[in-house]
Amino acid sequence: MLQMNLDLSNQFVGSMTEYVAEDRQDQRRNREHEEGLGEPIPTSLVGQLAPIIACIALLLQCMLPGRPALSSIRGNVEDGSGVVIPGASITLHSDENKEDLRIISGASGQYELKGLKAGRYGLTVHRSGFSDAVVGSVSLDAKQELRLPITMAAQLPR
Repeated sequence: MLQMNLDLSNQFVGSMTEYVAEDRQDQRRNREHEEGLGEPIPTSLVGQLAPIIACIALLLQCMLPGRPALSSIRGNVEDGSGVVIPGASITLHSDENKEDLRIISGASGQYELKGLKAGRYGLTVHRSGFSDAVVGSVSLDAKQELRLPITMAAQLPR
């Protein structure tokens, strides 16, 4: 729907640009007539209003909602004593579109999931030597920057 609105708006602005160009040609021909070099060409009402209409169309296009307001989730992956866990595999699962986003925590255990749409997500963190950390339900609002620290428990040898 949004793409269709932008396409229609772009077509409208393009049409108005053509009218402005035609009006400029008409004005040039009328100046030539005043100088005795040609016949007068009446300027149409659309040609007179084209610059105003083009400005209004451009203003309306700027007011259309663009990209959705995106959110992010960030934090650190640590063990129970606060020691950072680098190289943890973090999987974010979107409940709405059933897609997964996978990243790896950095050298300081930090992670950041950017460009997320508002919605509900599940988060799973895996690292060998630790039990998986699962956050079953994370709800994101538009433009939210959620801080979500992850604590992993050391896995006991069997």
